[in-house]
Amino acid sequence: MYVRMLPVIAVLVVCGCLEAPRDALRLRPDPHRDVARPLTEEEKAQWQTLCKRMRAEKCDGLRLAVLTQDGKWQVRCLFVEFESRKTRYIWEFAPGTGGDEKTMRKDAAELAFRVDYRCVALLDMFDENEPRFVVWYYYDGKTVKELPAPPTPDIAARATQYILQLQRRAREIR
Repeated sequence: MYVRMLPVIAVLVVCGCLEAPRDALRLRPDPHRDVARPLTEEEKAQWQTLCKRMRAEKCDGLRLAVLTQDGKWQVRCLFVEFESRKTRYIWEFAPGTGGDEKTMRKDAAELAFRVDYRCVALLDMFDENEPRFVVWYYYDGKTVKELPAPPTPDIAARATQYILQLQRRAREIR
């Protein structure tokens, strides 16, 4: 019986049907390594176009950026309804003014106390050609500290990756 199966196995090997297990052992590209690569000229141009549009629509300003305990960034901005002038925070990039800096700093410090977040920062997304983190709020177990730079190298690396992802996804934002 095994002798009868040999020609079938030989045909499968020659046709490449038995290659799948070998492919399964190959290393797949690391998504973090891909994120760290510099922006292409096309991606830079798309981001600058988005920034110009957002500034023209008065959607510039600071956003609250929080790094969650599972290592993902979320951005929150202040949305002001045009007719009722009601304000509310939503977890998206725009529309919104982002609020005034004094209020945003207060909100960031309060959010930093929450267990869900590792770090809270103010993110200036559309004021310049590149998004930038303005100030960081980090809870050290006793108090919330306001820092001019990221509190740890890990958080700095995640923030850099997040900004690159934002710029690569300029078409998807809004």
